Amino acid sequence: MELFEIRNIDGKQMALFNLKERRECFHAKWCYYSKAVAFLKVVSEYCNKAAIQGATNIEIARTLFGTQQPPQIRIIKTVAFLMANYVDEYLLKSIKWCNAKRFKSKIDYLGIDFEQFAYETENIIYNKNLPDPYWTSGHRDRLHTFDIMFAMKSLFYIESVKKIEDIWNSDLPTGAIMYMRLYIDDLLKQFIPYQNLSNAGGATVAKTGVRRGFLKQEINKRLQGLPSVVNDEGEILVYAYEWCCGAVHYGSIPIDCLTDWMIMTISPIRKIFTDDTQMRADFQTYVSTKYAREGLVVQW
Repeated sequence: MELFEIRNIDGKQMALFNLKERRECFHAKWCYYSKAVAFLKVVSEYCNKAAIQGATNIEIARTLFGTQQPPQIRIIKTVAFLMANYVDEYLLKSIKWCNAKRFKSKIDYLGIDFEQFAYETENIIYNKNLPDPYWTSGHRDRLHTFDIMFAMKSLFYIESVKKIEDIWNSDLPTGAIMYMRLYIDDLLKQFIPYQNLSNAGGATVAKTGVRRGFLKQEINKRLQGLPSVVNDEGEILVYAYEWCCGAVHYGSIPIDCLTDWMIMTISPIRKIFTDDTQMRADFQTYVSTKYAREGLVVQW
């Protein structure tokens, strides 16, 4: 195995990371395509063996973003599922001999994330009780101000870059997450298309977060087994929005497989309520209760 080797996934032996070969592969000036593909196949095989198979989108969302804390094993198996799909459905299908170097940043960071993921998997799922590792590399979980500035310029002045692989690809995905947040904002306006809120005197009152507050209430009803007008896609959309806010406000850098899953999951969403008429009635009830002192009325 080119980058590092995981032997005997049944748990009988310790995982073996061949860091020298991994470094040689990442910095190889020749045959990068074949070495990168070999590494991706290692990641795919390992993650598919460790993953919880057949998980639905709502199960994934609740495991990673729900209010109830699931067992650590379930979280790891869910991440393995996402990482395997990301490698199989995106990287292995997209990377070609002619464009392999353009994926170097993604493959580098996948190697870092996978090293840490495999260590946790070996310890928690296969009960290896490995000693604390000495990490030879790391994946920052926050962007520095300089990174944000550089990524901003890279995106805006992308035409001036001769080759796309010269851009700091590792810092650009956060821009996609910002766009995702704006996209969800617009979707929520389409799904709950009220014009404004007015008080008892008929004056328009501006309130932020009203749509998300209503959806969170409906999600809580669902989780408690109570009747709710929101469907699975609506619940996932709220989780996705909250996740985007964390990335945007704190400059966090999530693992690529999670961003990939978010994009692929929310893109097809076209309906988030089981009954739009009932939604409007419940939304008015929510507003009347939440802003009782102001006596707010929803204007559709």
